[in-house]
Amino acid sequence: MHEGGGEFRRLLTKTPMAIRWEEMTGADLGKWHAGRYLGGRPILKVSFIRDNQDLMAGFYLGADGPQMEELVADLRRRISAS
Repeated sequence: MHEGGGEFRRLLTKTPMAIRWEEMTGADLGKWHAGRYLGGRPILKVSFIRDNQDLMAGFYLGADGPQMEELVADLRRRISAS
């Protein structure tokens, strides 16, 4: 995370996906994303608007539940402040 937004590197990609704070509309945790299930491990879901489309990106960060919940709370604070 940085001042302008967040950068996330998706599996099997070299270039991180950058999402600006102004684009983000929400952050949640889930167990499924895009038809994928990771054995109950938390998946960070970031909702955003880009090119007039409502989008959602899902990321597995390898952190445990409490750390992921703290990250989501931090993201929500930053989103509401932007």
